[in-house]
Amino acid sequence: MKKAVLLDFDGVVADSIEQSIARWDHNAKAYGNGMDVTADVVRSNATGVWRIFYTEVLGIPADKVEEAGEFWRQLAQKDPLPPFFDGMKEVIESLSKDYGLYMLSSNSNELIKKTFQSHDVIKYFKGIAGDVEVGNLDKTDPEYVLSVLRTWNLKPENVIYTGDTSDEVIGGRRAGVKTIGCAWGYQYESLIKAAGPDAIAKSPQEPPAVIARVLI
Repeated sequence: MKKAVLLDFDGVVADSIEQSIARWDHNAKAYGNGMDVTADVVRSNATGVWRIFYTEVLGIPADKVEEAGEFWRQLAQKDPLPPFFDGMKEVIESLSKDYGLYMLSSNSNELIKKTFQSHDVIKYFKGIAGDVEVGNLDKTDPEYVLSVLRTWNLKPENVIYTGDTSDEVIGGRRAGVKTIGCAWGYQYESLIKAAGPDAIAKSPQEPPAVIARVLI
């Protein structure tokens, strides 16, 4: 059976961190502890569970988290579509020739599809799962991965999952899939590595070669 690759969106395919930092900074000042949100703050504390990031890092009270999340979404709608990392379009095209290619993200399905259409890559994906399918699941929960594998009729032993945070690595391992940590996104490489991925890709151009090595 042909192997399948699950790509994360933000921090793996889409270079959206600066947009996210600006929105989180607005949220911290409007609802939370008023801190200046920087790239270091994000890369030191990024989590696959945005509600935890809001309460524990941005200092937003639990009863204001949903309101702050909606505020974030409103800001996101005003932003331009996020750019791809350099060379990512070519990486996607290359991977689609050798593997079944799927997108798994907690971001908006609509945003993901619009971004893919703008880069003319949506044709390379066999499936896209976003907030509609997994938005309420913790990324460390194996069901975050397993629920979409069932939908796409994929077996864990035939899947490799790429993510840029330790939570994605942990969730992937718990789901029984191979994992690759991507070191150019929302979390520092040392934190991703500590979660025990099967391999680390250090630049956006590396996934095809790293995936091939892991799947040997």
